[in-house]
Amino acid sequence: MHEALEAKALLDAKQIKKTEETARPWIHLREALAEAGYGPMAKRDAAAVVGTHWHKSILFYLQGKSVDLTDAPEAQVQMMTQFTLWAQRVKLQPQRLETKIANLEPRRDGGWAGTLDAIATCNLEPVG
Repeated sequence: MHEALEAKALLDAKQIKKTEETARPWIHLREALAEAGYGPMAKRDAAAVVGTHWHKSILFYLQGKSVDLTDAPEAQVQMMTQFTLWAQRVKLQPQRLETKIANLEPRRDGGWAGTLDAIATCNLEPVG
């Protein structure tokens, strides 16, 4: 542990590079902590995993594929249940999924690009 902390101090002071052998103890410690769910990015990474699973579940549902939530956390099962009930109530009809879009005109914003998750039609009129 002492070697790892010493290497971290040297890295912070820019006296060594991550690629140098003396940085190895810190790199190994950081990787072990991250793998165990600790570290500065652990919370963010855990949320990203949940978001990715949620995104795939919705995508599969909209594609008409089977969504297996056997090992999913209860919160994800509840969210998926509520989404499917809402989608049925508003008669959600996907038109395009995972659609790449771009604006290549370099006006003030310099252009942009991205991916739309879904383009769909639905009935948002109140049910009487």
